[in-house]
Amino acid sequence: MDQDRLKQAAALIRAKRYQEAKEILETMPTNPKAQEWLAKVEDRLINENPFESDDPFADVSSGGGYSRNYDAQPKRKNDQVYVTRSSKRDYTTMSLIILVLYWIFWLPGLIANIIMLNEARNEQSSTGIRPDGMGCLWALLLFNIVPLLLFCAIISSVFLVSPAVGNVFEEIVVTLGATPAR
Repeated sequence: MDQDRLKQAAALIRAKRYQEAKEILETMPTNPKAQEWLAKVEDRLINENPFESDDPFADVSSGGGYSRNYDAQPKRKNDQVYVTRSSKRDYTTMSLIILVLYWIFWLPGLIANIIMLNEARNEQSSTGIRPDGMGCLWALLLFNIVPLLLFCAIISSVFLVSPAVGNVFEEIVVTLGATPAR
């Protein structure tokens, strides 16, 4: 049923009867091909020639359903051009692998985390969209570096403060009247 209406709409589009084609395509809101064609027809109605070829649906008879020329064109809406970009990579799975790597070998996990985070930041700067999993990479870095820094700070403070702690301990022992065991 939808195929017959799509063929009828394609014939109307080739005849440049866009309004009639639009009315037919609007009767198929769940058909993705019909919705794609509807966007193309609306573009045709708004703008005289948004396509490179004269026939945007040239491959309808071959069953392809999508024009190669249109796929290369930016999307149009109300005479404004919107170029959509999407993130090519999902870093969530890599974050899980890095988490396991942190448990097994901490330093290689840190290196892999920094490399993947750098790639995600480069992708974000090139596409303008934050890739999925980038927050996981930041969280891994944060939760593995902060404890290390805290541990180093505690150890260094113990070594720097230890002579003073020893003197306080000796004063307590003398005050109590006991002899320190050395």
